[in-house]
Amino acid sequence: MALEFIKKLMGQSKQNHSIQDKVEAASIPLQYNEIGLFYPKNTPQNTSDYLWQGLNQEGLAYLDENSQSYILTWENIFDLQQDEDYQDILPLLQLPQNCNFSPSIQSKNSISDLVLKFKTIFRFF
Repeated sequence: MALEFIKKLMGQSKQNHSIQDKVEAASIPLQYNEIGLFYPKNTPQNTSDYLWQGLNQEGLAYLDENSQSYILTWENIFDLQQDEDYQDILPLLQLPQNCNFSPSIQSKNSISDLVLKFKTIFRFF
């Protein structure tokens, strides 16, 4: 597997990751849209470059020829987060921390609100 190199590298340097790799990876801002995460295709120079190249070779990320960027879909991101084999390399993706937020739907001044107001008004007459 292409990511075996990254996993081996992470295992060997778990205690002393290269500060230069972290600085280089952090200098590339996280880009995303409704499809997923984007990472510019580079000639592999740091651990993040090798990671994205490996994700592409394993079929988890694909290369967009127009933007010359690797794309990791949201579905694949969630799959990676659930897979024990990828837990060591997830920090290299620089994803935001997970949280327990959930959406809620609220509405004000809707038709049903107006009907309730009218019923309340007419009840007093």
